[in-house]
Amino acid sequence: MQNFRRLFTCLKILGDLALIVVSFCIGYVLKFKLYWFGIGEITPSANFPDYWEVMIYIEVLWLLAFAFAGLYRYFQGPLARMREITAAAAGVSLGVLEVMAFSFIYTTFPGSRYVLVYSGLSAILLISLYRAILAKIMAILHLRGYANKRAVIIGSSPTAQRIAEKILQYPEYGFKYCGFIADRKPEHIIYPLKKNFIKLGRLKDYAKICKRHKIAAIFADSDILSAEEIYNIVEFCRQRGLYFRYHSEAFSKNIFWEDLDALNLIGLKEQKFSEINRLIKRTADLILVIPALLIACPLMLLIYLGIKITSPGPAIYRQTRLTRGGREFQFLKFRSMPVDSEKGGAVLAVRDQKYRTTRFGYFIRKTSLDELPQLFNVLKGDMSIVGPRPERPVFHHEYLETVPRWNERLAVKGGITGWAQLNGRAELTASPQEKLEYDIYYIANWSLLFDIMVLWRTFWHVLKQKDVY
Repeated sequence: MQNFRRLFTCLKILGDLALIVVSFCIGYVLKFKLYWFGIGEITPSANFPDYWEVMIYIEVLWLLAFAFAGLYRYFQGPLARMREITAAAAGVSLGVLEVMAFSFIYTTFPGSRYVLVYSGLSAILLISLYRAILAKIMAILHLRGYANKRAVIIGSSPTAQRIAEKILQYPEYGFKYCGFIADRKPEHIIYPLKKNFIKLGRLKDYAKICKRHKIAAIFADSDILSAEEIYNIVEFCRQRGLYFRYHSEAFSKNIFWEDLDALNLIGLKEQKFSEINRLIKRTADLILVIPALLIACPLMLLIYLGIKITSPGPAIYRQTRLTRGGREFQFLKFRSMPVDSEKGGAVLAVRDQKYRTTRFGYFIRKTSLDELPQLFNVLKGDMSIVGPRPERPVFHHEYLETVPRWNERLAVKGGITGWAQLNGRAELTASPQEKLEYDIYYIANWSLLFDIMVLWRTFWHVLKQKDVY
């Protein structure tokens, strides 16, 4: 697998060398041929041959900038493309600054600011696109079994199952899921594994199982293993050169490794959604929600009339939910069920709820149009466009008693859409522990690019009516 990744790193470097030249050609054409913001006539120093003569130096400077920005790291996971785009933007920006600095030091070095800006923007776009294509090719090759490590998971706990889920979900990790080594099949299997759960055998037989199935990678949930069992598995992997990783719930969140001379120490990071981040997120919400409301108002009026015509009762459904800091607010939705649908008490919105909707209500729920009034919640400041789904107080207090760290969801405002919804919108409603994992991940890794990615994926989920109940 290492050779496979080195090959793709070489392809990245070769592609970058070509794209740097292409970007400068585009920048030159935009400035001096199409005259974007061009002033006056072309000067001799602006002729492209002058750029061509120093192109080798420009490429070296830019490649060094790309390496410094981490553009040749191997990005994995759900935020891989976003992080690669960020690295590309940082690397190109640094490269542009380097060329500008050289143009001041060496007067014969061409350095039109417009050419550099256009070239930089072109490079960010082209390099990001090129990396996305390479990543797709690599994922397809891994999916077809090229350079994959055959992997097993020791344990069958929800944590162990989530490890298997990620291996299946992200083929670019380079692992082929083979199954679980566990003493018993779990009572609850998370929904992505319901058709893929494979029990290979008991824990005591892990050595035989690994040999029989030609296993090259072992993942373990250390919380279900004794210290002696972990030691034996580690030694087994070390002697045979197997890839080994384990997960411990006690040390899985908000930690960092620190060296104290020859000692490795584990520290706790403070996970805070800073005030500046809150301000940025609120500003982004307002920039999006105001035009969204103006565009959606005619459609919302039609939905309002549709509910009034097809079902007695109010068109807007109000419900008390919790947002940041545990503050209660009135959560708005278009009513999709009969008025007395919860006269017996609060009910979780799981899949069989669709049989309790009105005919028109089923349509607006299936298309997620019932969520549109929440734009007013965002405008008011009770919610954000992206964030953990606001929970009802009755369920929140129940989960506080049964789900560790549940209260951490209240570090940010609730959202219309979120990372948890995209990873099992319908199923996770009845699985608060899994929903919490995704919400904590979102809070810990928040950025504007992350929000943009969530919105983009939400658009396609709604369009395909995926995981809608």
